Amino acid sequence: MLSASCSLMTVIRDDPGKAGMHNREPLSIRQIWTCIKDYDMYPLYALGLLFGIPKYPVGQYLSLSFRGLGFSVIETNLLSIPSTVGAIITMLGITALSEIVNNRSFVAMAEDAWLLPCFIALVALPDPISSWAYFAIATVLLSFP
Repeated sequence: MLSASCSLMTVIRDDPGKAGMHNREPLSIRQIWTCIKDYDMYPLYALGLLFGIPKYPVGQYLSLSFRGLGFSVIETNLLSIPSTVGAIITMLGITALSEIVNNRSFVAMAEDAWLLPCFIALVALPDPISSWAYFAIATVLLSFP
């Protein structure tokens, strides 16, 4: 926490204009039109709009899915912990990796590469899925970086 505040002070020291609240100007129509005309940015816009959409249904209905597969309330709550711990670990790992390679865009796309095999497994497995197979796939899926 101390290093974050020190780096913030360094940024403010290097550019005092960032310390004030004078940078709250709204976007003009001309600036928006310039962004729309910049077709090189379209992949980034698409990534921004689609980021994270596939994971939300699995995460939001995780407890209902576990209950539907026959787990008790206590088991359901306990089985949701590993994906959270996995997400913490992968977030720390992906942050370290982005610092090492010094490229945020390819590292940010790692989420989609992480989710795709999990969704393929969910689609490819037979319909009455084993409760433990679903737990394993959902845990890996929700442990995305």
